[in-house]
Amino acid sequence: CYEILERLKNTLELAAADGEAPCTLFVSDGSAGDDSMSFGWVLCMQNDIALARCSGPAPGHESSFRSKGYGMLSAVRFLHHLFEYCQDNFVGPYRFVTDNQGLITRV
Repeated sequence: CYEILERLKNTLELAAADGEAPCTLFVSDGSAGDDSMSFGWVLCMQNDIALARCSGPAPGHESSFRSKGYGMLSAVRFLHHLFEYCQDNFVGPYRFVTDNQGLITRV
């Protein structure tokens, strides 16, 4: 977890020196069908280096919105626990990407 934070901070410093707007991406997706749902997400930097990833089942009523929402929620909870465990501050900005317009509108 400390390596992830260090990479995020280095990205911010380099982008600030270049005058660019830094961005760290959370890309999440989910699927629903056959009476089951699942989600997955990846945290990556602008240079396509993946820092963390997660996938798992999504509980509840079967819907694409819900499964993709669990993916985004899981990513946000990961950040929360990362900063809490490392006793560090927010290192951002982050851009969340998903392919569900309803979820994008609500967020």
